[in-house]
Amino acid sequence: MWTRCFPSSGRRQGFVLVAVLMAVAVLVTGALAFAWFSRMEVRKAEALAFSLEARSLAETAVWEMKRGLVLDSNGSDSLLEPWFGTWPLPVEGNIAVLVRLVPKNDALPVNSLFLPDGITLRRELEIPWQRLWEELKRPELAEDLLDFLDRDTTPRAGGREDPPFLNRPPSSLEELRLFPGIDETLYSGKNEKIPKGLEDFLTVHSDGRINVNVAAPGVLELLDPTLTPAVVREILERRNGDPLSGWNDLSALPGFPAGLEPRLSGLLSFASSHFLAQIEVRKGNLVRRFEAVLLKKENRCTVIAWKEM
Repeated sequence: MWTRCFPSSGRRQGFVLVAVLMAVAVLVTGALAFAWFSRMEVRKAEALAFSLEARSLAETAVWEMKRGLVLDSNGSDSLLEPWFGTWPLPVEGNIAVLVRLVPKNDALPVNSLFLPDGITLRRELEIPWQRLWEELKRPELAEDLLDFLDRDTTPRAGGREDPPFLNRPPSSLEELRLFPGIDETLYSGKNEKIPKGLEDFLTVHSDGRINVNVAAPGVLELLDPTLTPAVVREILERRNGDPLSGWNDLSALPGFPAGLEPRLSGLLSFASSHFLAQIEVRKGNLVRRFEAVLLKKENRCTVIAWKEM
């Protein structure tokens, strides 16, 4: 007697094999996904732990810089001094901390343009302000910007007042971008027509004076027509060898204009009130950067601005 064979059994076995392979594939995919998720969570935890550790180290570094600034009482601030510049902060473990401290008061004090009434432009800044806008090839904006920043809402001669104007000193230099006439080119420069912009000539990190030991040559040339490039070169040569500590040092320079002290004594200084602290914390591929602006006044030093990047 013949026995009939049904070929479906082989098909059934093939189906089972495919099902098993699919199940294995799903399990492997799930395992890989779980492993990836676990690694991401571990990395997030490591990044969070590093972030907290980095901030703690940055705060410690700033505290040390504040303490050092209070102890510095020589009456002048210059980049030649050993505590200004970049150096590593010694820490334990596989973490590196790099700090940089720079004296500011290096440009025209845009937040101190006016007398206490908040309206009248300081006399010693009248010439630098006009020369600034001539340098930037936009002299028509000189009065407009004063109206933008002064406290009242009455247009000055040659200026204008608009409702969106700040009518107060800027808390950061970038607030000048709110003025309709200031575009990226005018603010930053860096092109053939305007190689330098407002950010090269103005600062909010100042007590109203400019430290002649750190001010850029272009800023010094704005202060008075008698401060020619040749005179400014003399100042740079002197301060690059030995910090200027007072008006006697300036007056002793062969080309320094006689009679300039009365006009600029309220504007020029030889020390800084504001300092920029920059901290970089690195651990393997993890990096955090911080910036702090320090204000030194009498025997105290405080943090007035803090930024994490």
